[in-house]
Amino acid sequence: MSLRVVGISALMALVFSVVINWPAAAQLMDPATPEQIAEQLRAGGFEAEVHPPTNSSGPGITSRAAEGVNFDISFDACNDEGKRCQVMVFSAGFAFEDPDKRPSKADLNRWNLNEFGKAVANANGDPWLDLEVNLVGGITRTNLIDTMKWWNGLVGDFAAHIGWDAETRAVAAGRSTEAGLFGDTGR
Repeated sequence: MSLRVVGISALMALVFSVVINWPAAAQLMDPATPEQIAEQLRAGGFEAEVHPPTNSSGPGITSRAAEGVNFDISFDACNDEGKRCQVMVFSAGFAFEDPDKRPSKADLNRWNLNEFGKAVANANGDPWLDLEVNLVGGITRTNLIDTMKWWNGLVGDFAAHIGWDAETRAVAAGRSTEAGLFGDTGR
């Protein structure tokens, strides 16, 4: 047996052993399904419940973030079965009982200039925070869990930025919708 054959055999054995022993956290979900994402979030210690499509974007996941805010993860650019999606969008809505306490468009624009996540107002004038995540090429469990932790921080920071206080949260919590978003979503 030649040295070249031995070398190639050793290299193939090394590659095979790395692939077989690849840590689960490093394995790609490509393309990702809502069920896979929810399963990985639950394995990472987060709440995650898959729900059927509520609009044209496909199925979604309901969870809870910092500040006790429920949020949805919707999926876009999915195949015909609503699976194998290329984009997931984290969205949290904040209903204000008193319209005078809602943040202004200038407040939302200040957020958009300095922070990640996109702040918008719905048709009722209530603020929303969205974060789009590209899934093309896959996402690892490590990246997904880190994104979830990052999102939790963004939600907490955004709640403080818009003046989402304990009284506002208590009123809105009594009006939460089936989808898990506060108040009349208007979206």
